[in-house]
Amino acid sequence: MKKGNDTKIREGFTKVVGGVGQSVEEIVHFLVAANDAGFNICTEVNGNILYSDTVTLYSAYKEVTGMSYEEFKDSLLESVHKAK
Repeated sequence: MKKGNDTKIREGFTKVVGGVGQSVEEIVHFLVAANDAGFNICTEVNGNILYSDTVTLYSAYKEVTGMSYEEFKDSLLESVHKAK
């Protein structure tokens, strides 16, 4: 991921740009790993800023998709079944 600039991010955080084509799970894993390594970073996903110090899988799905992780997975399964 590369660095990006945005005036709406919290003070003390560096915005990284990337994650295109990555799942929400992969982005959350990256942010949590960065936080564990002592880095204060954030990234924008679908217009929502996710921060390394507060992100959880549940919060990320809720912010990015408007659904909980479980609701999102159920929605995907339902779409697959309808497509058959």
